Amino acid sequence: MALDLGNDGDQDIFCVLGGAFEGDVFGDALFLNPYGNEKSWITLRLAGTRSNRSAIGAKVKIVSKNAAGKAQTVYHWVATGGSFGGNSLQLEIGLNDATLIQSIEITWPNLVLTKQVFENLEVNKVIKVTEGKAAVEYLEEAAFSLSNK
Repeated sequence: MALDLGNDGDQDIFCVLGGAFEGDVFGDALFLNPYGNEKSWITLRLAGTRSNRSAIGAKVKIVSKNAAGKAQTVYHWVATGGSFGGNSLQLEIGLNDATLIQSIEITWPNLVLTKQVFENLEVNKVIKVTEGKAAVEYLEEAAFSLSNK
């Protein structure tokens, strides 16, 4: 499973290696990315209200701009990922050298395919978007840590 455990824009990997048969005691493996990320990114956590709670099937269009004003458009959709739900349901999206997200357009997977557009958002943030709410919520979460502090 690839996901951003540190909420820092880089991908970490968790591998389920054991449990294939009864008595299998082989451990799992966690690989944290120690190098970080020097490019821009955004993590979106979508919460459906009329759509399914996990927003599976939602389509997302992001238009970002870099310091020179050049626009970049990326498209994503919320899916379960690999077999057995092998990837995170949050969208972890690289934005190259973007300095601003001009717009995020979400098409929710409800019966009427409701669209929401949010403009002028910050990069390098974890954002929660709830279906039907007029504003996004910037999440300030502690990064994952292996220490026992």
